[in-house]
Amino acid sequence: LIKSTSNFTSNFKFNFFRGSITVHTMSEDYLEKLYKIIDQKRGTYFDVLKEAVSIRSETGDQSETMKIISWAETKLRQLGAATTLQDVGAIIVDGKKFKLPPVLIADIKSDASKTTLLVYGHLDVRPTNASKGSIVSTEDYNLVEENGVLFGKGVTDSKGPLLCWFNAIEAFREHGSELPVNLRFVIEAMKESGSFGLMEYISNNKGYLFKNVSYICISDSTCLFTTKPVITFGGRGCCRFTITVEGGKSDLHSGVHGGMVSEPMTDLVSLLCNLTNNKGEILVPNFRDNVEEVTPDEEKAYHRLSFDVSAFKSATGIEKLLHKEDKKRLLMHRSRFPSLSIHGIDTGDSEEDAIPAKVTASFTIRIVPNQTPQEVFHKVQVYLMYIFNKSQSPNRMTIEMPVAIPPWVAKPNDANYKSASKAIQRVYKQEPDLIREGSSIPIVSELQAISGKSVLLLPVGSSEHSILKNRDRIDVKTFMDGTKVVSTYMYELSLQKKVK
Repeated sequence: LIKSTSNFTSNFKFNFFRGSITVHTMSEDYLEKLYKIIDQKRGTYFDVLKEAVSIRSETGDQSETMKIISWAETKLRQLGAATTLQDVGAIIVDGKKFKLPPVLIADIKSDASKTTLLVYGHLDVRPTNASKGSIVSTEDYNLVEENGVLFGKGVTDSKGPLLCWFNAIEAFREHGSELPVNLRFVIEAMKESGSFGLMEYISNNKGYLFKNVSYICISDSTCLFTTKPVITFGGRGCCRFTITVEGGKSDLHSGVHGGMVSEPMTDLVSLLCNLTNNKGEILVPNFRDNVEEVTPDEEKAYHRLSFDVSAFKSATGIEKLLHKEDKKRLLMHRSRFPSLSIHGIDTGDSEEDAIPAKVTASFTIRIVPNQTPQEVFHKVQVYLMYIFNKSQSPNRMTIEMPVAIPPWVAKPNDANYKSASKAIQRVYKQEPDLIREGSSIPIVSELQAISGKSVLLLPVGSSEHSILKNRDRIDVKTFMDGTKVVSTYMYELSLQKKVK
């Protein structure tokens, strides 16, 4: 995971694809017939999605993740794909060996002269966290339609988006025509756990995986709080930290020992307060030294983006946002600049009125192009050690960074992005916004760095379809339009000059 992608980002210039999009009128009848087929297959698509949602493929569940991969392989074979299941090894969890679910590679190739598109997807879902007040319910795994909205775990993240591709393949078959491009699927079931196994597999098999591949597409991101469609051309990286402060051998009683000892919790809270403030500023010295200055073109681009501040506030329940609630500044701090978030403090099994002997806090820093996990870890480590030593505490402190995901960014004016833009305009009758994402998808920077190909994120779903709730939701229209968009995207790619 700690692999720098600076060669893709250090010389990046913000250069949005702009201007009117030329629509190929010669294809109107061809695509309209395809869209009618897609609309007629709505019931079938819902049935397949219902099957996928019913599989409780929570990341880390060995049996269910194997089941969902096997299910997907069967579906793709029925659609004419040649498939293989790639063993990606095992990991040790709590001292026990955990066999990782295999990675599914599926190819649908009809003509070597056609452009080959690699599509990445994942079929695992976030585990239900009962300790956080989540309700464990079989309804989470039962697809339900209510008032034009589909509910079910994974419909947005990310079974629904991946099945749009399966639906598109079926639509072309019903249409009686070959796929416009060759497809190669790379599908896993460990994404929500950091894509264990897949990273190493990609690195070791790049010659095989990317042979003849021209472009890469991922449908595993969300739109902004807007009705306007988007294409994602970059994302922040993620550095997850833990700070542990230890005192004596065991917990002490606050009534008996309070006031006599230097408490680990006090030290830890002091350290956290020196990391950030209530304005969202990162207090680590020189932290933004390598962050590129915002260009005039970027200023204009962020100003043009469609984003409903009021809808965002309503959905989150936040009464007042930062940055004077200025849309442009909010969006820049969401994806263009780094941010730091503190998640919680673990006291182990300490009693409520105890002085914990050991406390651990976790926080995440989202980093941007020209920042590397190594550089960030060094700056944070040096700074926290300085603060801790300055306090002259007798306790012990350790800092770790268990997760390190580099940022990524692409040039959104190549044939891959132009094809996606044309497809979205054709389906939605409006040009998409081009955005950078604030969250981190581990596999994206890896695919970009190893393949050297153009990587594009084509979202199916919006931010209001919360990825943190147990029961994902997606509008029926969004799901159906998603199938039309990926179908049209493949068609538009076929019109582009083939890239080796």
